[in-house]
Amino acid sequence: MTTTPNATANTSRRLGRPSQAEIAARKANLLRVAASQFVRFGYRSTTMAQIAAAADLTKQTLYSWHGDKAALFLACLTHGAARFPLLHIETSQDVETSLRNYVVALIRELTSEYVLDFALLMLREGHEFSELSAAVDRSSKQFIEEPLARFFRFHGLESEDADEKATLFIALALAPLHNRLLIGRPIPGARKIKKHAATVVKIFLHGCDI
Repeated sequence: MTTTPNATANTSRRLGRPSQAEIAARKANLLRVAASQFVRFGYRSTTMAQIAAAADLTKQTLYSWHGDKAALFLACLTHGAARFPLLHIETSQDVETSLRNYVVALIRELTSEYVLDFALLMLREGHEFSELSAAVDRSSKQFIEEPLARFFRFHGLESEDADEKATLFIALALAPLHNRLLIGRPIPGARKIKKHAATVVKIFLHGCDI
């Protein structure tokens, strides 16, 4: 009897071999579960065995996907950071409008519950674990600093192969987030965030005489 491809695929699944789509879904679920565990219990107290159990995975599978806890933590950060807004280098908008919209979008994303929870975790435990600081630093550079520096260089706002101005701009732009994390001020509403974005961009492009 001839075996059809569909029959073979169905047999493989019955034998416990998940499809690529099923594996991708399980990996995505793992990151959601791991992020929840880290935020709830802290980096120190969360174990790989605990995460594997919560995600309904074997420890062997977990370690095959992420070699250690630091790698899994970085993967959680990267998973969340993939939602960060990006500046399109070639745009129909003028630079000032593009930057204002970017600041508003960035603050909105960085003050989401997911990101704030990780930021508070860093404040609590970052000084104890160098791998946490390294993971956050890599994620920040990859998804915020380097894309912004490329945008600046394209528009002549940053010298070639430099990112000092991009770093300064980010520090100015994220003042509301820093105020929330460091001194407990509430995140301003949408109108104040737009005003803040306009002020930051004007100072950055035209100096303090605004």
